[in-house]
Order: sequence, then C-alpha cells, then structure tokens
Amino acid sequence: MILCLMLAAVGGAWLLPDPPPPARTVRVDLSIPPPQVEDPLSEMPVGLRFAELGSGAPFDPATCPPGHGAFVYWAVGEQLFRFPYDPQRPLFSRAARRARGETVPGFESVRAAAAPQLPEGCRGNPLRAGSAPYMQAYSRALFHRQFGRWSRSPASAGGAQPWLRESADSDMYRRWFATLGVCRSPVPGLVECMRSLQPYPWPPQYSHVIRIDGGLISSPRFRIADVHAHYQADIASTVGFGSVVGQNGLLLKSQSDLVPGVLRLRVEERIYPGELDRLAPYYRGLVEYLDRALVEG
Repeated sequence: MILCLMLAAVGGAWLLPDPPPPARTVRVDLSIPPPQVEDPLSEMPVGLRFAELGSGAPFDPATCPPGHGAFVYWAVGEQLFRFPYDPQRPLFSRAARRARGETVPGFESVRAAAAPQLPEGCRGNPLRAGSAPYMQAYSRALFHRQFGRWSRSPASAGGAQPWLRESADSDMYRRWFATLGVCRSPVPGLVECMRSLQPYPWPPQYSHVIRIDGGLISSPRFRIADVHAHYQADIASTVGFGSVVGQNGLLLKSQSDLVPGVLRLRVEERIYPGELDRLAPYYRGLVEYLDRALVEG
C-alpha cells in the first residue's frame, strides 16, 4: 500500500509513456573555460587541499631540458597529454609509487620513455598513467560553476584496469538500463529509469539508472558512448528534510571510457533531482579538459 502511494506521488510521468524528445534540439553550453582563479582550492575547506598530495620530491619543469616550458607531460596508453604546470599542486613520480608496491592504474599500458634519464614529468619521460594531472582541482571548479556549490567528491580521469570493480559496475548499469521499463526523459538527451522505490526496510531504497546521450558529452577527439550512471539513495541521503532525498541529495556514480580499456573518466557525486539538466554540460566540460591537453595519440 505504501509503495503504491509513493508511486502515485511520483506522478504519471513515470507510469505513462512520454512523447519522444525532439531529435537533437538540445543546446548545451560548451563555453565553460578553465578556472579563472589561481587556486580554486583556496575557497574550499582546508581538508580538501591535501587530496592530491603524495610523497617524495615533486616534479619541477625547471629540471627538464631548455625550452621545455612550464608544462607537465602525462601519458596513458599511446596518448600523451600536456598540462600547464601549477606549483601549488605538487605532482609526484608514478614510477616511484609503483616501486613502493602501490597500484598505479594503467601503468603497464604506457610505452617506454624516450628519455628515461629525465625527471618524470618532462616530455621525454612523462608521468606514467595513474590520475590525470590537476583533474580533480579542475573538476571542483567546473562543478562549482555548473551547480553553484563545491563538489564533495571530485571527478577524476586516468588509467583503466580491466580487473578493477568499476569495469564490472559500468557493465552492470548498462544491463540494468536495458531491462527497465518505467522511464522518463526529464531533459532532452537524458533518460532516467526506475529500478526501485521501496520505503522499507530503512533506509529507503531509491535506485535509478540514468543514460546520457554520448553525443552531448563527446569532444572533437574523444567520441564517448552513452554514459550509464547509477543514481541512488544511501544513508547520507536520508539526513534532513525527513525524505528519501534529504538535504544531501542522491549519489550518482559512473565510469566512462574515453579510450576503451585505457583512459577512463570516473564521476561520483551527490546530485539533486532538479539538477539533472546540468549533468551533460558537466560531463562535457570534463572531457574537453582532456581534449585540450592531448598532444599525441
């Protein structure tokens, strides 16, 4: 009985078929520039400042050959990227981390360095896989611009590993979406399907799968397949407001391959139902950050 009432409260949009959205009439703001402040983290809680710190001597482009410029190079698979160097966010050797026994996703996918005697981060010896330089700091600033608040779990991009659980999760979201029939399209290019809306046992189980049209988030050099994301309530979602959504929103998780099996974009963020129209521009901004940095591959 309770479940029926909750489904009725959701509204007919879930139970009646939606008219097909207009084909490719959505306008997505692609003019999101990089952060305009020198240090976006200076406006955030102090605890988030240490998210990208490591150990050992940080990379310094001044140690590279003359004419290198203030850049840091990063490689994953056959792709080489160049990012403007930011001394406020230290970067550390991935090879040193690997030597200490740490996992560096995608490390084995990188071809041998042309000049291994150079410091890691120079063009001849780029940082090897792991996370893309400054990606989390950029995603924080981009999220703040799109959603008007600071990100609680910044997006990241980096080497992919077939054995990581995230690969299985991504396939699972896609399979779930293919089997669900109670769906709606709240904004053009995005379809949301209900997996469950069950008030008991506590906490309430609110589980949806979202598909975002890959054409809305692809860039000139990265053609992205449709993104399938899990959109669910967790214990944090139920805090405040006395509802399933609460004051903390719902947890959205997705993994998308920019280069299949090599370079993966990871998003795990708290989103409110009324913000779904901002997802495609946010994803597109993340992809364009990497597209602008790509120099080979």
